[in-house]
Amino acid sequence: MFHIEVDKEVDIAYVTFNHNKAESTEEITNDIIVNIDKDGNPVGLEIMNFSYHGSQKEND
Repeated sequence: MFHIEVDKEVDIAYVTFNHNKAESTEEITNDIIVNIDKDGNPVGLEIMNFSYHGSQKEND
């Protein structure tokens, strides 16, 4: 199960997949960063400019 938290003040969404400690990050796009644990597994996502991404339609 995952948890989503949106910080409207800085327009970032945090998606947490588990409670493992992030040891590194990988930038997927300019606005999306994956947090990775020591075993190389994704711990969560950081989505910058979330209001923009969250308002996009699939066909855009």
